[in-house]
Amino acid sequence: MDEDFWAESDVEAVEPDQFRAVLVLGLRTRLGDDNDVIRIPLTGEHPTADEARAAARAAIAAMGQGGQ
Repeated sequence: MDEDFWAESDVEAVEPDQFRAVLVLGLRTRLGDDNDVIRIPLTGEHPTADEARAAARAAIAAMGQGGQ
């Protein structure tokens, strides 16, 4: 069965004015099932959800640069 990995960004509220970027990683099968989804909080807190989201996107982009 063919499988591929996917990554997306998310944000968690730590406090009313503090947000943390979260990487959401998963495995998708050819049948379209999402299996083994994990959430990885990134260190550091941000004053806005947009800044936290940008940090998560930067981490995803860096994963694509690995080994180059």
